[in-house]
Amino acid sequence: MSRIDRNRAVYESWPVEMQDAVLHQRAIPGMTPEMVEMAMGKPTEIQSRSGKDGASEDVWIYRKSSGGGLPSILQNANVSVGTSTNVGGVGVGTSAPIRRGGSRGRDADSEDQEIVFRNGTVLRGSS
Repeated sequence: MSRIDRNRAVYESWPVEMQDAVLHQRAIPGMTPEMVEMAMGKPTEIQSRSGKDGASEDVWIYRKSSGGGLPSILQNANVSVGTSTNVGGVGVGTSAPIRRGGSRGRDADSEDQEIVFRNGTVLRGSS
């Protein structure tokens, strides 16, 4: 929201479909680099390449942190579960690491995102 607030007049001049995509942090076909940056921030990396038809494409890559989006202070933290017993002044119980997305392994948020631009607009984006 802060990116929108800083550029409110520009944001409100865009079509409703583009405003909705920015609000929901998505990149959709037809967006400009300015719209994508407002929606998703600055990319981690920008690459240039030739598309399948030989046309030049710019690819904005958004890499997720290895910590699953948790603040760095929580990336190696554990949470206690259940009750604990005090044995000789030491609490004994069960703990588990804090993770996002349950226990199904890598969650969808951990995947890199690529936004492909051709001629200054999004050709393929995020959903």
